[in-house]
Amino acid sequence: MRDVSVEFHFDFGSPNAYLSHKVIPDVEARTGVSFTYVPVLLGGVFKATGNQSPVMAFAGIRNKPEYERLEMMRFIERHGLTQAFAMNPHFPVNTLAIMRGAVAAQHLDVFKPYVNAIYAAMWQGAQKMDDPETIG
Repeated sequence: MRDVSVEFHFDFGSPNAYLSHKVIPDVEARTGVSFTYVPVLLGGVFKATGNQSPVMAFAGIRNKPEYERLEMMRFIERHGLTQAFAMNPHFPVNTLAIMRGAVAAQHLDVFKPYVNAIYAAMWQGAQKMDDPETIG
């Protein structure tokens, strides 16, 4: 059998990407599939594809935002992540600087600890990750 890998395209500003990040190690251990993290600027993807974030796209659809939150909570509970996630009160944030930091971290061989630290600050520590004072 050949080795299988998955490219995980992520932006620190996406709570769904964060939750995926938290379960990826279990998926890798269970399946033998390896994940390669690829930082992308999600706002740029939305713009290039003529799309918009779910927050914007579903804002006027009755019950859709509530259902999205319900599905997120189901995922969190199913994967035992209740202590590892808190909706960031500053959401949405401009992630340009921290995504650039991710690219730099790849070149400096500190990518994994950088990703873990930024994700923890964003989705566990409720930090304002587009504030230059916060990100240093």
